[in-house]
Amino acid sequence: SPFRGRGVARAMVTIPWAAPPVAVALIFTWMYNAQYGIFNRALRFLGFAAGAENWLDNPSLALPAILIATIWQIFPFASVVILAALQGVSEELRDAAVIDGADRLSVFRAVVWPTIQPTVMLLALFITIWSLRRFDLIWLMTQGGPIGATNTLVIELYRRAFVYRDLGQAAAVGMVGLSIAIIVTLVYFRLTLRTERARGQR
Repeated sequence: SPFRGRGVARAMVTIPWAAPPVAVALIFTWMYNAQYGIFNRALRFLGFAAGAENWLDNPSLALPAILIATIWQIFPFASVVILAALQGVSEELRDAAVIDGADRLSVFRAVVWPTIQPTVMLLALFITIWSLRRFDLIWLMTQGGPIGATNTLVIELYRRAFVYRDLGQAAAVGMVGLSIAIIVTLVYFRLTLRTERARGQR
């Protein structure tokens, strides 16, 4: 339901999405620092031995650390998109389902999910493709290290093309990334077509 300051709240929520990757990398690199980082300080306060760990230098923790930063940056945008989709759910259909005795789960499955499903699937496609071509945050925080723990196709493509000057291998890596993106897109369209056919048969 509407509340005072909703527009300001939405603007504040989208700040992580609009933040420059350099700023995000700097903030999280500081937060992951072994000595004065807020994550380690919280772990030490709770009595965990991992409170002295340098997240970005540990091959087991570097990738989860970058995932946390990425989720922090993507989540607000995804939330706003899903909220906009939820506002398109018909109040009449929802009220009719409640009057018929449907519980919350049944209302979600029968009324809410069919309405927001196309938006959620499209959002998942965008996030997947965006994640596959993510370069800036990973390069700024770890440059694909330590020991290749955060090495991705895009990082490898950059290395092959601009560090080793091996344009042939760089092109091959780029084609692999493009093929994965095409496969993901085809899966999305196949699922969308199947959903539309299922709706047409009802």
